[in-house]
Amino acid sequence: MIQLETGKERLKVYIINKILSTFWKYQQEHFGREITSKRWTFTVGRFHPEAFGFESAIKELAEMGYVFFDYKTMQFGLTDRGIEFCKENEDQLNLTNVFTF
Repeated sequence: MIQLETGKERLKVYIINKILSTFWKYQQEHFGREITSKRWTFTVGRFHPEAFGFESAIKELAEMGYVFFDYKTMQFGLTDRGIEFCKENEDQLNLTNVFTF
């Protein structure tokens, strides 16, 4: 039997891809492709139109070990595992569909 994604599931996949694409684009621009101690971080404010989806998706990415939360800056960044995931799945990331600041 074919399983169809619900609109909610498609939205979650879209937001997860947008978050990872954002991290990967700016991580590479600022610190390169290799794992270093430096991380590009960001968050989405609660009044942003995609805030609800961001909060749900970022929690899932944290549970998967791909992102961390920095309590000093109150922002999220890629873990080493997240960087490896982005490198291995770069062809599936859309570096033109990212959060802008």
